[in-house]
Amino acid sequence: VFVPEVMLTTTSTGCAAGYTLVGVHCRWPCLTLAPSNGVPGTCVESTTDTLCSIACNSGYFVVGAVRQCGLAGWTGAEQTCKDLNANHCPALAAPANGLNGTCVDSPLNTQCSFTCNSGYYVVGAPRTCNASTAWSGQAQTCALIP
Repeated sequence: VFVPEVMLTTTSTGCAAGYTLVGVHCRWPCLTLAPSNGVPGTCVESTTDTLCSIACNSGYFVVGAVRQCGLAGWTGAEQTCKDLNANHCPALAAPANGLNGTCVDSPLNTQCSFTCNSGYYVVGAPRTCNASTAWSGQAQTCALIP
């Protein structure tokens, strides 16, 4: 993947080959993503700062973080669709005022815990990915530090 060192600006000759003019800047287009066992979801062709996530077919779950259309294409690692029965637990939705922490694509018998935004703390016990590829326990939350 080509990664430009600086943002290209337009000139009287326009954008370099492969780039698209967006406002006054030339950007590398983010092409539609086509995951195995899934569909593009919101990861369709874009030239803006669009956030995207793929969608997986029934029986599969998304592994990987949301991506953004940057100057050189989609940022971050590629998202994939994993089989629900492949000895992993699916990612848990992040709580209000928090992030997924370690609760993403977890192998069997591993614990996970959320992380909370600044000014908040985690309430609840860590959860474990059990043999039936389901999470044990109750969802953790993020509470405001008094």
